[in-house]
Order: sequence, then structure tokens, then C-alpha cells
Amino acid sequence: FPSHDIFWWSDGALMPANGLQQLFNVGYYAKLGPLSMQVSPEIIWAANKTYERSDFYGAANPTKNYTTFLPGQSFLKLEQGAFGLGVSTENIWWGPGHFSSLIMSNNAPGNFHASFHTAKPAKTPIGKFEWQLIGGVLRDEPRQSDEIYGLKTFNDIFGVFEVNRKYLNAISIVYQPSFLKNLSIGASRAFIGNISNVDSLGTNDNKIRAFLPVFDKLFKSKLVNEDLRGWNQLISLSTKLSFPKAHAEVYTEYGWNDHKANLRDLLMAPTHSAAYLVGAKKIVPLEKKRSLELIAEINQMEQSPDYLVRTAGNWYIHWFKTNYSNYGQVLGSGIGFGNNALNFSAMLRDRQNSIGLLFHKIQQDPNTKSVRWSDYAWGLQGRVGLPHFLFSYKFYGSNYRDWE
Repeated sequence: FPSHDIFWWSDGALMPANGLQQLFNVGYYAKLGPLSMQVSPEIIWAANKTYERSDFYGAANPTKNYTTFLPGQSFLKLEQGAFGLGVSTENIWWGPGHFSSLIMSNNAPGNFHASFHTAKPAKTPIGKFEWQLIGGVLRDEPRQSDEIYGLKTFNDIFGVFEVNRKYLNAISIVYQPSFLKNLSIGASRAFIGNISNVDSLGTNDNKIRAFLPVFDKLFKSKLVNEDLRGWNQLISLSTKLSFPKAHAEVYTEYGWNDHKANLRDLLMAPTHSAAYLVGAKKIVPLEKKRSLELIAEINQMEQSPDYLVRTAGNWYIHWFKTNYSNYGQVLGSGIGFGNNALNFSAMLRDRQNSIGLLFHKIQQDPNTKSVRWSDYAWGLQGRVGLPHFLFSYKFYGSNYRDWE
């Protein structure tokens, strides 16, 4: 229930809107041998009240009392041993981040996708592997606020009144070496294309390259007419190092929102079109099975200084109508278009119950705004376990401060 303007991210199907908002979810799960099914639809209602806006922020006429029905966290999976196939609309989270992820998180509503994945880590002589390969469909509503465009609507930006449909192909692989059991190394790659363009490629070109571009070459100079294909490509590398005896971990994710032309381009300008997150987590055991959980994370999405001679634009948008979003919300980090964030939480846990404090500092798109500012937010969150129920809550207060 935002009382003044729009704040927060990683809230799934809830939309970026001001005022009272409600999400209704009910589910049923069944399993028969290797086959499992979950039906868990979601209904969202949002008052979507007007709020303070500017020329570069906010929708002029948001749709009041917005209501939508989504299939939610539903799936049908066939899993045997370490391997699985499925179709799903559930949210996916890739990467080690706790507050956000560069490539895939629960910031946006789940999208329809087919999946080839590991149901559990696949053991090999050199270590354990996990992966997920997906192909799916995304959409932009013409009158819904879009995070990538400063909460303006798709219609405001492009003058388009029809639904914009996109094709998503993405893969994530995580490797845990047998000789370094506390280390995990991950890589993720995603392609977004306008659905009509992908259909054309599938008709006139190699179908594997059209529908599975994640297996194509990494460098643009090795590809033919790549710019004419209109793909929006993202790629990231991640690591997580755990310290079991200290109940701690450190992690990082570093990614690019554009093809590198060749190896020379990568070595000469490694920060071009790059973003990253770095974080650490520590659990302090207390008496009576209680514990204190501390998490700190930095997320940088603004362009690096080389934009002065070679602009890359902001993350999650590259070609017309191929922004990396679903229903106006970014699939990856939802901290804001070109923003940076500092996040911290301290949580006291006692079995099912918890209570804790949150702090966020969000630097608003510092590369493009003539008047620059940061949002500061303080919050209280927790969970109370009741017989047959879990009650969760989260309260925030925020203000902003101009800076030079």
C-alpha cells in the first residue's frame, strides 16, 4: 500500500502502482511418480492512484482500478533423476543475489515458458552441475506503467495501442567443482526479440539460431547481419563462496547488456554496457535455536564512465520493442532504470518467526538526470507463525535528497 509514490521491487505480479493493491492466490499441487502439477493462479487489483510525476517520470493517465488475472505459479513437470522437462508460468530466480538479480528474479509476473532443467544437482567426476534452459513469451500492455521507461506507459513512449509480444530464450548454468566444494560458478545468457521478427527468422533462417540464440557465438564479429536481427542480448557471470564454519558467504554477479564485437573489444572496454552486484551474508547463531541474519548488497546499473565516448544506453533495453520486461516490469533487477542501490538487512529468526530491519539507498539514474537525487528507505519486516498459517508483513518509510 504505497501512500505517496511507488517504491519497492521483487514483488512478483504486484505492479508498480500507487495506492492500495491486492494479490489473491490459491493453489493445488499433485504428484504422480515423475509427473508433478501445480495450479496456482493470481488475481491482482490495484487502485493505481495518480502520483507526483515529471516529464521523465510517471504515467500521465494510469488506468484506474486496474484488475488482471494471471496463471501465476502454475506448472506441469516431468522429472526423473536429475533431469526434467516442463511448461510453467512460475517465477524464476537465477544468480546469487538476495535483493535482486541481473538476469532473472521475481520482480515481474511469471511468464509462460517451456523448460529443460535439472531437478537436482547432476553429479559428475569433476563436480556438480545445475542448469535451466527456457523458451517463452513476454508481453507489454500499452496502458500499463513500464519500469524501463520511468513508469511511463508503452503508449506514451511509442504511441502504440496494441499489446507488444516478445520471445525470450535464456539459459543459466551453475558449476560446483569437486575440488572446491564451497565455490559455485555460474553463467547466464538471455535473448529477447519481437515475436514477429522471431517468426520471420524461423521461416527464412536456421531455426536453431532463430529460437535458440543462446547457443550462438559470443562475439558479434563472428555473426552475420546480427544487428538486423533486432535481438536484445544479456549475459552475466557469477560466483558464490561459502564459509560453512563461519556461517557466511560472499557473492558477485557481473554482466553485459550487449554483444562484444570481438575479444579485443572485451579487453579494451570491459566495463562498456556492464552492470554488477556484490554482496555478503552472515548468520550469527544465538541461544535457544535463534539466529541473527545480516545481509549487505550493492547493485550498480548505471553506465560506466566510458559512456562519454561510447554510450551503451541503460540496461534492459537495446532495440525497439525488445525491452527486457514482462507486463511492464523488469525480469532482472527492479531497482530502477539505470539506478544504483545499497541494501542492508538485519533479521532475528526464531524457528518460523522473524523480525528485522531493512535499509535501502537508491541513486536515481545519475548519468542522465540534470537534477540528481537518491531515495532513502527504512523498513520493518517479519513473519509470525500461527497454527496452519504464516502471517508476513513489511512496512517502509522513504524520503529523498538531492545531490550534485
